[in-house]
Amino acid sequence: MRFMMLSVLAATLAAAPAPAAAADARSAFDQIIADAQRVRQEAQDVKQLLRSRDADQAVVLQRVNVLETHAQALKASISSLNAAEAGLNSTQMAAVERARAATDTLLILLQNKTTMLADAEKMERQRSLLRAKADGIMSRARMVEQQMARARG
Repeated sequence: MRFMMLSVLAATLAAAPAPAAAADARSAFDQIIADAQRVRQEAQDVKQLLRSRDADQAVVLQRVNVLETHAQALKASISSLNAAEAGLNSTQMAAVERARAATDTLLILLQNKTTMLADAEKMERQRSLLRAKADGIMSRARMVEQQMARARG
């Protein structure tokens, strides 16, 4: 009887780190979701700026720089999530990988957009393409949010 009670106690103690790992993963998911929301909101603001015919290039560039800062924070949050340490299951790991891929695509779109904005003449001629890139960034950020919400449970 004592042996069985000790076995149950040992099994319970051995499983104790799992809730802590789950809590860490949950807080990491929450951080990634918050970063993705900031990226999405900033991309939406940039898109709104580009709708105006008389948008100041300096203001647009400043907002894109803020967007880039948020996007880098999102990438860092996703990169810091170590699947093995967080105790993620296979579904969660797949969601994290999809979020990583969406973030990488988002960063490429952002880099292309920054290159296009460097030239004022291009900005004027390709305003609709720049807005489409902002839509793509918003879409990828939304994908990251959804993947992390699913993984969080």
